[in-house]
Amino acid sequence: DNQLPRSESYSGNEVLALPKLNLQFLTVSDYLLRNFLLFRLESAYEIREDLVDAIKRVGPKLQPFAVGGVPNRVTFGGWARMALPITSIAIDEVAKPRLGEVVPAHVDCTVTIDLSRFSGDIRTEWEDLKSHDVVFLVCIENPMPEASAILAEFDRERKMLAVGKKPKRNRDFQWAEDSLDFPKLFGIKYVRGGELFELRDEENVVLNDMTRPDERRSGRSGNKRKLRLHLDPAQYYSDMKDGRSSCYESVNLLVRRRPKENNFKAILETIRDLMNSSSTTYKAIPDWLHDV
Repeated sequence: DNQLPRSESYSGNEVLALPKLNLQFLTVSDYLLRNFLLFRLESAYEIREDLVDAIKRVGPKLQPFAVGGVPNRVTFGGWARMALPITSIAIDEVAKPRLGEVVPAHVDCTVTIDLSRFSGDIRTEWEDLKSHDVVFLVCIENPMPEASAILAEFDRERKMLAVGKKPKRNRDFQWAEDSLDFPKLFGIKYVRGGELFELRDEENVVLNDMTRPDERRSGRSGNKRKLRLHLDPAQYYSDMKDGRSSCYESVNLLVRRRPKENNFKAILETIRDLMNSSSTTYKAIPDWLHDV
């Protein structure tokens, strides 16, 4: 978002154009609004960092020759604990808008991933995805050849850190994540979010239903998992309106985040609900904080 203050080259010598928190001059509503804006900026920055790290680790590369009958296909030469290539994706339902609205009531999709490359704790983390976990769908198309040099430098630093050595960065080398060219270099075309509400195995058994746990003696079936997601209906409506209907069909990477760091949606919704319901704002805040 170009309207947000840029912090990539922030040196600390100037004051960023961010809302300041000072209860002495603010009402409770103003305080909540400024917290909402600051937390949203912080969450967006952390999400961007996690996406950059995961994309570098999976190593997207463009195959100019036909692979599986598809020319110019993006393949992933590396691997990441928090990301997996998408096997398939399908939009299941687009509910009719509510009365007086134009945005769909909800938009559901099914994303299929393959866990065969993982075992042990990493596989368990993917198997233990719970309802309301937020994941990100990334569309990567036509990464530039210059991205290979960045990936090579990244791998070199990782190997040095693995043996306890401190890597020396080339002064002339500019990290892509520190610049605005990262999406262009790695061919990142779209990023969309989704909230998980159902996880199924190859036998179509729901795996994340706490009221009906999976007690099969044979264990979970196969390596493929189907993630049913609630997409953002407002974003979906905007995509359809602006002619980006193919963006959901072209996503090819699923990125998840650690649960402790991925609670931004619930926090933002709580602050929003407090601001929207002025009658309950003061009731939800301790009395000793009203006159601060």
